[in-house]
Amino acid sequence: MTLSKKLNGAFLGITVFVLLLMLGLARWSFERGFLEYVNAIETSRLESLSSMLSELYVAQNESWDTMTRSQFNWMLNMSAVMARGDGGDFLPPPRARREPPPPRGARSAADGGPSRFPPRGPGPQGGPPIGGPPPTQLHDMNGNVIVADSLEALDDNAIRVPVMVGKIQVATLLSAPKYHFDSPEETAFSRQQLITSLLAALACLALAGAVAFFVSGRILGPIRQMIANVSRLSKGDYTARLDGKQTDELGQLMTDMDHLAFSLEKNQSARQRWIADISHELRTPMTVLTGELEAIKDGIRPFDHQQLMSIDQEIARLRRLVDDLYQLSLSDIGGLRYRFENLDLSELVQLSADSIVERCKGRGLTLTVSATQAFMVNGDEQRLQQLITNLLENAIAYTDQPGQIQLVLEACGQQVCLSVRDSAPSVQPEVCEQLFEPLYRQDSSRQRRESGAGLGLAICKNIVEAHHGSINATPSAIGGLEVNVKLPLLLN
Repeated sequence: MTLSKKLNGAFLGITVFVLLLMLGLARWSFERGFLEYVNAIETSRLESLSSMLSELYVAQNESWDTMTRSQFNWMLNMSAVMARGDGGDFLPPPRARREPPPPRGARSAADGGPSRFPPRGPGPQGGPPIGGPPPTQLHDMNGNVIVADSLEALDDNAIRVPVMVGKIQVATLLSAPKYHFDSPEETAFSRQQLITSLLAALACLALAGAVAFFVSGRILGPIRQMIANVSRLSKGDYTARLDGKQTDELGQLMTDMDHLAFSLEKNQSARQRWIADISHELRTPMTVLTGELEAIKDGIRPFDHQQLMSIDQEIARLRRLVDDLYQLSLSDIGGLRYRFENLDLSELVQLSADSIVERCKGRGLTLTVSATQAFMVNGDEQRLQQLITNLLENAIAYTDQPGQIQLVLEACGQQVCLSVRDSAPSVQPEVCEQLFEPLYRQDSSRQRRESGAGLGLAICKNIVEAHHGSINATPSAIGGLEVNVKLPLLLN
């Protein structure tokens, strides 16, 4: 089963479950609310009936003795009309008159005998009489039935409304509450509501299916693109791009995958360039050595002290290149050992400047140092010394004579800033960060000013990062390059 089918099935399954749950709750809420509404109307009817009975009670000299069932039935019908709000003109209640006594030996209606009044026809399934209100009884204060339209027993949940004369209760009206739909009209209305709810649920289900199909397409479209892109990346094609324009999580994932592909492509290009650069750097001294040895073997050049020094110079170049590569590889994998201690960085700067000042004079360069204040840092003395020396060696190698080099040490907030500035030639701002890549040179002809493999700044970057600092390069104000190093400053 595909992911699309699984997603659609899950979405539709959840939708069906939610719809059934909502339909059941809506049905339960409808029935409960409708029955509560019907019982509330019944309570209102009893309150209207209570008002009429209290007036009748006062009119009959505060006695229920002359109360007849015809009067009670008339009031029941009037209270039902008032509860429905039909309005209309009411006929006056029938005059109270005593009914003839029942034959001897006959039981009264209260005792289970025949009623003095003809009862209304029974409702369907034992419900209230047809066309009238539910079973209603008038009880005295002792709970005895005074008059009733039905002697059906009422449970404890019966609706009760007191009959008040002033603030005195003289009787209680009781009516049977409704627990279910029993009349044809109510049953038909309930069935109609159920059918309407089912049709609405089916419409919602159809709409949910359409939405599921649309949403799954919108969600799975980018996912399919990412799957295809990952497949291309796994095969070594790092040029694949998604260019997602979405602003949601999938869009962010697509952007990250594009960044990953760009990083892999960049690393692949850097690895290829690294191999080519190392091959070139090794081939140059090896070619010189091979030529020197071939010339000596063929007798073209005599094997004297001058030739020996030339061979030794090329071997030294090879040794420096190998040492630099080894140092860089150790720093890349975190294999350089650091011994951190509290140091005065200004002393290290001064020592490095003193050791290189003569070389600067020999190259026609002027070195100025501004590091009079003590700046305490936590670092490795040997590595920091290597850092400063590499920066100065790089400035000497790439500064035309006559020129100048400025070494400045100053505070930058809670950091100490070491700046090495030199005069022309300069570099373009867009290539400044590439200077810290191994074996990078700005000139495409790869002609070197001094012996070196272009690894010094790369090693400097790793040393600075190991000391939790930062390093960057910009064109300098005096026409050349400025390398800025920031290290955390120890505060007293």
